[in-house]
Amino acid sequence: MTKKAIGAWASFQWDDTKEIMDTAYFSFGEGLEDTLDDNGDIIADHWGISDEYIFYFTTGEDELKSFMSQGVNGEFTVIDYKLSYIDEE
Repeated sequence: MTKKAIGAWASFQWDDTKEIMDTAYFSFGEGLEDTLDDNGDIIADHWGISDEYIFYFTTGEDELKSFMSQGVNGEFTVIDYKLSYIDEE
């Protein structure tokens, strides 16, 4: 069994106000099939993490790391993060 990173809990700073947010979940499910409601709105990511907990969708850790450089995404800068895993066979 191997572990697969499916997202990360991160702290970040808003670029405009400089306010630091201690905890936000970044899903690595961008571009993968999500769970949708009858209106086509996302209710969970590819791995079943509820949308109410997801701050941002990324393609993976490399994209998340790129957000550690100020101004990359124009809204926030990631300060640090801890990966979340699932077990895969």
